Amino acid sequence: MVSEKSSYPLYRLVNEESHDVLLTAEELHGFYVESSRKQSNEIILAGVPRELHIPRGDVNDVELHVIDFRGERIGSYYIGRIWLGASTESAYGADFRDITSSFYGHACLYPHAGEIWRRWASGKSIEPSEWSQYPRNSHASWLHVVQTAWFESGHSAIRYGMEDTVAINGGTISSTADFYCAIGEAVNGAGGYFGSSLDSLADCLSSSWESRTSFRIIWNDSSVSCEFLEEEFVMSVLTLMQEHGVEVSLR
Repeated sequence: MVSEKSSYPLYRLVNEESHDVLLTAEELHGFYVESSRKQSNEIILAGVPRELHIPRGDVNDVELHVIDFRGERIGSYYIGRIWLGASTESAYGADFRDITSSFYGHACLYPHAGEIWRRWASGKSIEPSEWSQYPRNSHASWLHVVQTAWFESGHSAIRYGMEDTVAINGGTISSTADFYCAIGEAVNGAGGYFGSSLDSLADCLSSSWESRTSFRIIWNDSSVSCEFLEEEFVMSVLTLMQEHGVEVSLR
């Protein structure tokens, strides 16, 4: 069932070496899963144009590209070997078909990433705190899309903004994924990335310290977020900030 028919494909399968396009598809069912235990052996490439000549059987060295409304790549996953099988009628209309495939165990363990990629592919600007408007169980998927799209676009793990002071809203933070969404946005703007783990946060801080002036973080409603975050995590964040000359004011 198609909830909202798009006017452009969201996915492209490409040979990594030759860069030849194998096919495009509107949607991908069975790739985004909650855990490896719930992974489907069957992945449906939905909304593949009938005009395309699709190889059958095994295909090697395949990359999955996420593309926007202009056809430009905004994210990618290296899949390797895939199997392309039979085609069936598609809910996208007579000009399309759905193709049964297997990615031989390769999956993305962020179950809501597909719908979030569709949002990013629309070309509409990401709004401040937009991530917090999604259900809480999708925030880790939002962070995954942020990180993947950030590096795909050529950005580095540094602070690009030059503001002396930035603020995060602790009232929106109830998990570590929320914290990284919030600090990425505070430091690098809506949809921005500034770490997705303590190690990557340290990398971002180290790189920023070498190339940018120091800055200060105001953590508003910190008591609200600290009710959800483990004390060890909060102390690790504050220690990292202090080590890299970043003052954090808890309010």
